[in-house]
Amino acid sequence: MNKILFYLITFFLVLSCSKDKDENEEVVADDRMADSAITNIYASGKVSEQTPAEAKQTIFGKWDVGGSSSKNISSSKSLSECTFNFIEFTDKSYIMNLSITGPDGPESGSIFGNYALIEADGLVTEVRLYFSISGDDIHIATLTNIEVVEKASGGFDATFDINFEIDLGDVEIACFDLGGSYSADKEPAMEETLSAGVDSNHYKVVRN
Repeated sequence: MNKILFYLITFFLVLSCSKDKDENEEVVADDRMADSAITNIYASGKVSEQTPAEAKQTIFGKWDVGGSSSKNISSSKSLSECTFNFIEFTDKSYIMNLSITGPDGPESGSIFGNYALIEADGLVTEVRLYFSISGDDIHIATLTNIEVVEKASGGFDATFDINFEIDLGDVEIACFDLGGSYSADKEPAMEETLSAGVDSNHYKVVRN
């Protein structure tokens, strides 16, 4: 009986280690992140050609839309009312910042929540953004055609399409539809990111 129990424990340990190894192998490491426990900030590529683990690395970070030559296919009225400033992804959540022009002048507003990587045949087809209302996660927007390119001069550019699934007024954001195609620059990471260990405050904040 003890011998059978020993073999069962050994089997599950090997199975667990193999699973962890497989999950780690599908993520490409970068030597520049060798001293950091934080998600690789140097990932790039087409998200539609990546696994969920790879895609999470690719979208990770803060993407400045307002500071780049962004293009929005909404009407000019939409652009005058609301501007898409940035979107930032951590491992589990996102925050989207908007500038809103109202009767009292410009002000800033944010939408935040969890996101989900939707996949088909092991590859990511879209990124869904959710917003919590009264404890329920509402699907408010979908990102597709995401591509991140590392520039020869340093830094990263991203292009993506975003479609809002609901009227932003339903979540008390006074904007017309901002859906369309955008380009964005990735904000450089702080120095702490390149050396943050799992016990550091920087790691705990950035990973959430």
